[in-house]
Order: sequence, then C-alpha cells, then structure tokens
Amino acid sequence: MCFVLVALLNQDDRNCCNQLYCTFLHLLEIFFILLMIYGYEIMDEIITKMYEGANREKEAMVMRYATSERDVIEGKKEREAMDKKIREMTKEREILLNKVKAMNGEKARICLMLDGKCNDLAEVQKENEKLKEELNLREVKLKWTQNKLKAETDCHKETKVRLDNVSQKLQSYEEEIENVRRESQEMVRAFRESQENRAFTLDQQLKEQQAQLIMERHEKEDKEGVRKVLQHEIENFKAKQKVIIEENNLLSVKVQKLEKERLEYEQNLSNQKRVVDEQRQQMADLSARLTHMESLQLQLQHEHEKVLAAQGEVERLRQNNAELQQEMSACREREAELLAFTQRLTDKNVWLQSEFSATEAKAQQLESEQKPLRKRLLDLESELQRVRQSLETEHQEREEENRVLARHLAERTQRVEQLERDLEDSKGELNVLKRRQAMTIKVYQQSMSALCSFVCVISEIVRFCLCILNLYLQGKYHICEKQICTRLSWYILCSKIIETCFTIDTTKHFLMQN
Repeated sequence: MCFVLVALLNQDDRNCCNQLYCTFLHLLEIFFILLMIYGYEIMDEIITKMYEGANREKEAMVMRYATSERDVIEGKKEREAMDKKIREMTKEREILLNKVKAMNGEKARICLMLDGKCNDLAEVQKENEKLKEELNLREVKLKWTQNKLKAETDCHKETKVRLDNVSQKLQSYEEEIENVRRESQEMVRAFRESQENRAFTLDQQLKEQQAQLIMERHEKEDKEGVRKVLQHEIENFKAKQKVIIEENNLLSVKVQKLEKERLEYEQNLSNQKRVVDEQRQQMADLSARLTHMESLQLQLQHEHEKVLAAQGEVERLRQNNAELQQEMSACREREAELLAFTQRLTDKNVWLQSEFSATEAKAQQLESEQKPLRKRLLDLESELQRVRQSLETEHQEREEENRVLARHLAERTQRVEQLERDLEDSKGELNVLKRRQAMTIKVYQQSMSALCSFVCVISEIVRFCLCILNLYLQGKYHICEKQICTRLSWYILCSKIIETCFTIDTTKHFLMQN
C-alpha cells in the first residue's frame, strides 16, 4: 500500500520525493511496531476465525450438498413428471393433428361441395333467367294473340251485323219480287177476264205492264246482281268466318297451351325457388360448418401453441436438469475437495494449537516489552496525523493545479482546433497556389518554347543573311539573285516569326492577368 502511494505521489509530483520518502519511512516503522505488538494476538484471532470459518464453510457445504441432493431428487421427479406430461402432450398433439387432417379433408370436401352447389346455383339462376325471358316472351305473344283475337272477334261481329243487314235486305227484295210477281199474275188474270171488254185498255195496260215488267225485270236483274254480289259476299264472309273460327280455335288451343306452359313454368319457377332456398340453406349450413371448422382450427392453433410452449418448458427443464447434473458433479467434486480440505484443516488445527501454545508464551514475553512501544506508537500516531494533514493540503494544492491545468488544456485544445481549421484553410490556399503556380510554369514553358523557336528563326534569318553576304563578297551575284529570288524560305521564316510573336504576346497578357 505504501509503495502504491509512493508511486501515485511520484506520478503526481516528483519534486516532493524526499519528503514523501521520509514520511514512508515513518509509516514503515509504525507498521513494524504494530506488527510486533499485535502480531501474535491478530494471528491467533485470524487462526481461530479461519478455523471457525472453515467449520462454517464445512457445515455450509454439507447443507449445500444436502440441498443439492434434494434439488436433484426433486429435479428427477419434475423431469419424470415433465416426461410423462410430454408423452401425454405428444399423444394429444398426434390426436389433434389427426383431427386437423380429418378437418382439412372435410373442409376440402365441403369446399368442393360448396363449389359444386355454387356452380349448380349459377346454372339454375341462368336457367331461371332464361325461363323468365321465355315467359315474358310468351306473355307478350299471348297478349298480342289476345289483342288479335279481340280484333278478329270485333271484325266478326261487324261482319255478322253486316250479314244480317244484307240478309234483311235480301229478304225485303225477295218480298218485293214476290209482291210484283203476285201483282203481275193478278193483272194477267184480270186481263184475261176482262179481255173482251177491255181490249184496248188492256192492250194499253198490257203495254204499260210490259214496260213496267221490263222495268221490273231490269230492276229484278239489278236486284239479282245485287243479290248475287251479296250472296258472294255472304259466302266470302262465311268462308272468312270459318277461317276466323278456325283461327279462333287454334288461338284458343294456343292460349290453352300457353296457359299450360305458363303453369308449368310457374311450377318450375317455384321448384327452382325451392331448390335455391334449399341450396341457400345448405350454403348457410356449410358456412356454419366452415365457421365451426375455423374455430376448431383456431383452437388447434392454440393447442399447437400450448404444445410449443410445453416443448419449450420441457427443453428448459432439460437444460435445468443438465445444469443440475453439472452442479451435482461439481458438488461431488467439491465434496471430495472439502473432505481433503477438512483433513488438511484438522492437521492444520493440530499444528495451530501447538503454535498457539508457543505464541502464548511469546505473548507473555512481549507484554513486558509493550509499554515503551505504546509510547512510541502514540508519538508516531501524532506524527502520522500531522503528515496526513500535510498530505491533504498537498492534495488540495494538486487538485487546484489540476483544475488550472484542465482549464489551460481546454484553452490549448480550442487553440489546437482553431489552428487545425487555419491549417485546413492554409492547405486549401496552398493547393490553389500550387495549381496557379503549375499554370504559371506551364505558361512560362510555353513562352520559353516560343522564345526558343523565335531565337531559332532569328538564327536562321542571320545565317541566311550571312550566306547571301558571303556570296555577294565572293562575286557570285547571280547566285545571290537566285537565292533572293527564291522567297519561299523567306516567307516560311516570316510566318514562323509572326506566330512566335503572337505566342509571346498572349503569354505576356496571361502573366499580366495573373
């Protein structure tokens, strides 16, 4: 402990090494004095406490062993009960799975039946719609036939009235003809009776009668024509009446047939409605069974969750059983260790008893030497108190220095962060300057290459002039003229000079801008 304090104080401040060294020497002296005074008593107490602790630990180990044995027995019983419960739950699970399979088969069968019934119901509804449409068409046809029959009966009544009128007219015409015939016969008979007396008058009357007869004959012929026409019309009306009667009979037969079909359709419709009601009842029963199956499925799912929970509980109990077995094995090992420890403890107890008797003798011897040491101990305790006070003041000073250092450290960290930000900014500016310098170097290189080309052009021009001058001095005037006349190279050199000058001007402009 002292060395640790020394190390800590050395870490706090290495300037107080001498003072701390003296303090620790005093502390070591106090420690050795206390060890000499209370050493044997403390050792005796420690040994007795160790013995009592060993006995208590032995008893506790025995109790733990007994409780572990009891827990093992209870765990075995619980394991057997859980195994039994697991077997029962597996049986129940198999039963429920079989029920689920049966219910699934029943559900599939009911679904197939329901689909079939739905298809049948759809077909019946379609057929019912067709029958309704046919019935509506038949009703429309029946109404049309009834209207036609009514119109024909009205026409028949009108024809019958007209026929009665014509027959009355014919009868009146026949009566008139009969009256005329009877009058003519009477006139002939009267003429025959009074033929001698009334020859002239009769002759005139005969002429008149002949004329009247001619007129009556003409009238009779007209009436006969009218009668024939009326007779023909009557025959036509009779034929038409016969046709109308036949059509009426056919229409009545059709009406009876349609009425019969209507009754059959109504009966079929009632049968279809009854079938639809039965199918609806079956659908309701099937839906009820389906809901019952869904409830059974939910119950089965709940039971399956219970089985899973039971399986988890079984797994947990198995893990607990394995842990208990491990604890049992550990307890057995600990029991063996405790037996060995008790053996060692008994041996050590015997040795400690012998040592205790020896230490008692030494303690009696040390009691005589204890008084001056106690006085020295009091002095050392007062000095220790003083040293503690000095250490506390030193510790407070160190804490104050630490706070000051922490404040300086925070300021330094802020300064470092500011410097890092300035460094980042300077790095950015440096990169910009590097790019600008690279561009400047590139422009300088271009300008240098342009200047080199310009110098080359100037050297070519000078060399050309010197050549011309040399030829001129040698008197080769015709060659000079030829060289001068050949202006091609001169034009090329001039174009190069112009291009070089343009490049130099652009370079100067760029450098002035930057």
